Amino acid sequence: MILGKIDRYLKVTSMAPTRFGREAVRDPRLVHDLRRGREPGARMIARIEAYIAAGGTRRAAVRMRARGWSAGCSQARPVPVAW
Repeated sequence: MILGKIDRYLKVTSMAPTRFGREAVRDPRLVHDLRRGREPGARMIARIEAYIAAGGTRRAAVRMRARGWSAGCSQARPVPVAW
């Protein structure tokens, strides 16, 4: 589920949900709406996953690397633990 991926990304990067939504899909209410039941379309899911895979912002990418996460794959994931 896309919300789980977003929540893990937010936790690892310490990014605010509104900032994530604004940077990933230009919608600051994205995460809030998803938590309240909004169903994203295929294009939006693809944009979100691409943003996460790219490591998001430079600041977020630095935090991810510092915490042992890789961002160069289809999903950002912790290096020592597969999920």
